Amino acid sequence: MLGLKMRCSCGRICRLSTMLCMTSTFFLVELIFGHIVNSLALVSDSYHMLSDVVAIVIALVSIRVIACRNLLPREKTF
Repeated sequence: MLGLKMRCSCGRICRLSTMLCMTSTFFLVELIFGHIVNSLALVSDSYHMLSDVVAIVIALVSIRVIACRNLLPREKTF
């Protein structure tokens, strides 16, 4: 049972980590090129991507806290 929980948690962490890397990279690219071409639209969209990065970091932290405290649900409740 513990192996199943760890595998499920690891899959979530792996997917979120991948999304975090992609979103962070896209944020930096938009920010840099927005400043180079003086595009307010690109710069503002890059800061919107930054809010997505923060949300993904919060999701990663919460999954790790739940996994450390062994609070993963044993069965689906829906």
